[in-house]
Amino acid sequence: MSSSILLSPLDLGLSRITWSPTTTTVLVGILSFLLWRLYLALLPKPLPGIPYNHASARSILGDIPGYLKASRKTREPITWILQQASATNSPISQLFLEPFGGKPFVAITDFREAQDILMRRGKEFDRSDILSNTLGVPLPHHHIVRKTDAGWRAQRRLLQDLMLPTFLHNVAAPNVYQSVDNLVKLWQVKAKIASGRPFDADRDIYYAALDSVLEFSFGPSFAPRATKPQLDATLNLSQEEAQKLQGTGSDVNTPVNFIDAPLDETVHAILAAGEVIEPLTASPFPRLTLLFKKLFDKDFVKIWTAKDRFLKEQVEIAVDRLHKHGEGNDESWVKSAVDHVMQRERIFAAKEGRQPVYWTPIIRDEIFGFIVAGHDTSSTTMLWGLKLLADNPHAQTSLRQALQAGYATALAENRNPTVHEITHTPIPYLDAAVEEILRCSPTALGVMRDAMVDTTILGCPIPKGTHVFVFSTGPSYNQPARPVDEKLRTPSSQAAARERGVKQWDPRDMHEFKPERWLVKAESGDVAFDSTAGPSMPFSLGTRACYGRRLGVLEVRMMVALLVWNFEFLKCPEELSDYAAIDGNTHKPQRAFVRLRALRE
Repeated sequence: MSSSILLSPLDLGLSRITWSPTTTTVLVGILSFLLWRLYLALLPKPLPGIPYNHASARSILGDIPGYLKASRKTREPITWILQQASATNSPISQLFLEPFGGKPFVAITDFREAQDILMRRGKEFDRSDILSNTLGVPLPHHHIVRKTDAGWRAQRRLLQDLMLPTFLHNVAAPNVYQSVDNLVKLWQVKAKIASGRPFDADRDIYYAALDSVLEFSFGPSFAPRATKPQLDATLNLSQEEAQKLQGTGSDVNTPVNFIDAPLDETVHAILAAGEVIEPLTASPFPRLTLLFKKLFDKDFVKIWTAKDRFLKEQVEIAVDRLHKHGEGNDESWVKSAVDHVMQRERIFAAKEGRQPVYWTPIIRDEIFGFIVAGHDTSSTTMLWGLKLLADNPHAQTSLRQALQAGYATALAENRNPTVHEITHTPIPYLDAAVEEILRCSPTALGVMRDAMVDTTILGCPIPKGTHVFVFSTGPSYNQPARPVDEKLRTPSSQAAARERGVKQWDPRDMHEFKPERWLVKAESGDVAFDSTAGPSMPFSLGTRACYGRRLGVLEVRMMVALLVWNFEFLKCPEELSDYAAIDGNTHKPQRAFVRLRALRE
């Protein structure tokens, strides 16, 4: 008597079929085989010769669960990727961050290989599509998300000269100086109220960097700022309010919680528009997220519309100034980056025999890019820098002594050094301290590139389209480099080593904050700053390195000089001075507190 398997009536008549045990076994076997083949097809496909986590390769989700766990638990998923790469003890490794058999990501944790990829192999590796699919969603026309083509080069011409010393010293520096000076005044008041207790520096530094970039971008044509309202509100605190902030018999380690003053409506809109970029780029589906927000999020639409309206108004103001004052090639009227861009557009239009177009999606996104990139990266770098200075009092004291010697006239007159003194007085230890802050502060942990052709890295095959993450921290930078067989390096890398030598940090102290590592003895016998003393690439390298590097260094240099001149940064309690971070637009400290001792009123 044959046995039968009764199936659902929905099986379209299959319930009337009787199955023999042999048939059942065969069908189950076939189904199991097909499922097994499907499982194998969905597993990650490691690239040959490149180390990886074998447990991840046995999961159809690859390394995604670990990445998501790090995102939730530590809020540092990029640090987690670096840890996975370092765990292979190899300068090249691969991770599986695309599910169901997607392409592996290749991680590079070697400075010389990073140099080679970014500086000498531009035709093989270009801007990653990941950037255009994330940051390119809110800023689709910004040059940073474009491939390195003729269109990118033409677009960069609009920004030409913004990073030259003439513009930086004559236009940007006075604007940045004013913003930092307001921060100094604010902290002098806060330090007096706090009386040795710590307070949160995050928003203050963020606002000061925002003011700097607003000054740089729009100059005097836009008056509202973020720091001035905080200063006015703090100065206007009544004695009773100040005492309430101080508390009664409070522990010296308990932070003073100063309240943020409301911002000008336009400044708030600019700040909010920049802040909405982070959740967009962090979304697994940024384009759908942006579409959803435009359709259903009234607050987002209001902020985004206000941002565009403000930018257009500033362009129109600059165009009016151009027509009134910008005759011929005279650029003495240029007081901001927007002024400069309008002048460049008029020059290009005349050369190309067309009418200038001053308001375009490209100009809109480039100007907004000044704001987003300019203040977010600088403020994050400075927050790490304040931690490093407070935790390394010997270096802080050496820096202050160097500043006092370099700005001897300002010290004798009991005043702040002027903007001209800061920008034109060579102080090697100041440059070394800034460079060491940039080396040690993990503001950006690396850069993404895509392989544009089938190629190799360290002898390993890299198929076209592979995402390559080039780290700027970890091994080679603040950890000992992994050994590499020289024969595996490209001829261009080997040639560079022969011509210029290979510079490495002393592995015994490369993890420490030590500005002296950037100082050398010049032929004259004087101490000099050497920007190439060892591995560091806080702004990336090569043709696609950060365009705003010089402005970023100017901002940080100005902040470090004026803040260390006016305050001693004391170590905060351990629970407020850790180095935990949040990965977003930047790798930002989770906690950023300062404890100040004012050095002058």
